[in-house]
Amino acid sequence: MTDFKIFEEAYTREKERIDFEQSGVKETSECEHVNILLENSHKICENCGILLNKDLSFEKEWRFYGANDTKHHNDPNRCHYRKIDEVSIFKDVDKLGFSEKIILYANSLYEEVTQKRIYRGNSRRGIIFACIFHAYKMNELPQSCESLIQVFKIERKVALKGLKYVNLNAAKNSLFRHHYISPEDLILEIMDKFYATSDQKQEVIQLYKNIENKSSLLNRSRPKSIAAGVVRYYILQNRKDVPISLFKSKVDLSELTINRIVKEIERILAIV
Repeated sequence: MTDFKIFEEAYTREKERIDFEQSGVKETSECEHVNILLENSHKICENCGILLNKDLSFEKEWRFYGANDTKHHNDPNRCHYRKIDEVSIFKDVDKLGFSEKIILYANSLYEEVTQKRIYRGNSRRGIIFACIFHAYKMNELPQSCESLIQVFKIERKVALKGLKYVNLNAAKNSLFRHHYISPEDLILEIMDKFYATSDQKQEVIQLYKNIENKSSLLNRSRPKSIAAGVVRYYILQNRKDVPISLFKSKVDLSELTINRIVKEIERILAIV
């Protein structure tokens, strides 16, 4: 007996069982379904083979077998089962610690950009990451890519592909396009890594305001690089014992990038 024949018979038995239930007639099988096998989230009785849950959908399988294959070419009688796909992100982020509000915003964006298309694996994780990232921005609680990458435990390239996908597929008037992450947002995030006080954070924010828009180099730099440079400059000026090796590991930037921003801040403040 072929695998397809076995599968077809399993479907027939399940359909008969459902028809019995819907008609109000009790099953006549004497099997009590004591030994249950869990396979791909489906519960199957090992004794009688009956499928005990209905987490399946039935659809036609369209394949291309070649121009000369008249037996199988686009044969609508060839069918297969597939698991009903979850189009929302709720299960994916359930245990990642995000608030309900952030998840709802992210799910709305996910549905907008995917248009109910099904994605799996890294593609799905990257898109969900990007939706969470933008959800935080829309709620005026921006998070850096790096911090969320750690939460999702994905590679940077997966995250960047997700961001690119959302950017290309979201509507031009999508809410997230009106929100941007500034160096001020990232300064607070970096300083939290060093257990800074509220007063210290405000001092660094004021330092940033003193140099804002006063250098073409800073205007061309990424917000994260500027934020790291400002915090590093503050640490050096206040003689805090934080070695560069520790600092660069915390901010995930190269020493060259950090020092370039620090030197530019020194130059600006020297002529202000």
